[in-house]
Amino acid sequence: MGRREPRGSTALTTGRRPLASPASKVGALADRSRSRATFAVRVQPRSSRRGLRWNSARGVVVVHLSAAPVEGQANRECLRVLAEALGVPPSRLRIVRGERAREKTVAVDGLDQPEIDARLRRLAAAAD
Repeated sequence: MGRREPRGSTALTTGRRPLASPASKVGALADRSRSRATFAVRVQPRSSRRGLRWNSARGVVVVHLSAAPVEGQANRECLRVLAEALGVPPSRLRIVRGERAREKTVAVDGLDQPEIDARLRRLAAAAD
């Protein structure tokens, strides 16, 4: 006996996978066209100075912040400092992991991974 669709279902199927509609294919292509790069950051809140340095032993950017880690103040300042150093608007940066930790992963929308790696290398060279 063949497989039966639930009543009221209008999905076209071949075997077990439904056929993709043209609209879903367009959405998939649009998602692929977006570029997003990520990198690791270590935050040092309540620091006496504000700025960046490269920790080559860990392979992360260390961000020194004057803000306290209270109510997201340090995260907002972290994104502002990184945006200024990378030459991108702060709205294109986002913390994707480590919202409440010192070790964070930051994503940059609109730039690909090789471009972010090159900018981070320039920052590291300037810090040495």
